[in-house]
Amino acid sequence: MQSSETPQFLLARDQLERTRLAFLDLLRSIPDSDWERPIQGAGWTVKQEMVHVVQVMKALQGAVNRAVTGRKPSFLSVVPSPVRNVINGRLVVPLVARRATRESVASAYQEAHEALLATLEGLPEEAWSRGILFPRRYRTVEELARRPVEHFDEHAAHIRHVLMTSG
Repeated sequence: MQSSETPQFLLARDQLERTRLAFLDLLRSIPDSDWERPIQGAGWTVKQEMVHVVQVMKALQGAVNRAVTGRKPSFLSVVPSPVRNVINGRLVVPLVARRATRESVASAYQEAHEALLATLEGLPEEAWSRGILFPRRYRTVEELARRPVEHFDEHAAHIRHVLMTSG
């Protein structure tokens, strides 16, 4: 069976497309006045949180490729969570987000979305049960394909809360 016809791919494609549209809708709904607004408790601004969502989308394609080929996970999977959170949260995300615009964030998400779909579409059916640590939890390719949905929902809730409380 071609991967583009497998139930796993068809479900993943539909979920990823719905999530892409929801991401773009949320991005468009953020008022300019809230783009740089801090998210209480997160340590990031709204813009930084949106950039982080894109980062994870980009990382998933590599994780799927590693899982399918049996390569070792990225070094981040062995870095303790508190250290990884400090590096990502205080250094990487703020640096990447410095020059980010709505247009660049939308474009980067679209590119990551297309790359992940292309990777998933080319997989043989048996590859969907292979797995890898991402970032510190073992996930199958099927679970990795669902991760953008779960991850976006988590961060979208933070952002929507900020937007509801802006005044």
